[in-house]
Amino acid sequence: MPRRLARWPLLVVAVAILAIVGALIAACERPPEPSVEAYCHEIVTAEGLDESLASFDPSRVATDVAALRRAARVAPPEIELQVDALVELTTALQATIETARTDQAEALEATLRDKSDQLARVTDAGRAVEDYTRANCGVELNSTAVPTSPPG
Repeated sequence: MPRRLARWPLLVVAVAILAIVGALIAACERPPEPSVEAYCHEIVTAEGLDESLASFDPSRVATDVAALRRAARVAPPEIELQVDALVELTTALQATIETARTDQAEALEATLRDKSDQLARVTDAGRAVEDYTRANCGVELNSTAVPTSPPG
């Protein structure tokens, strides 16, 4: 009889460890809730997207578009639709860069022409995302933007 009782503490410890491991796995798999903090954390990794697209480097573009997608998943409601619009266009541009067999620049221009009906909406969305990100995250997404000097 004493042998059976000695196993109970071991069984209780094993069950507790399994419960803790299960909770940790569930917590790691759950995406963060949309928030300014989560968005800022993710969008900073997409900071070079404009340069990546201009470089026609498929691996850089893939990395930056993935970062933009992660930011879109946690974007706060006030900027969510605009980030989604950018994800939609940049995903199409990424596919073009990855599949272009000859002149990537020409293929990219063709994709933009095909999406010309969306460009005004996406341009507005891009400006809104840049402004929001600058104001809330302190990140400048447009690397070609002229920096403004602080007020004298």
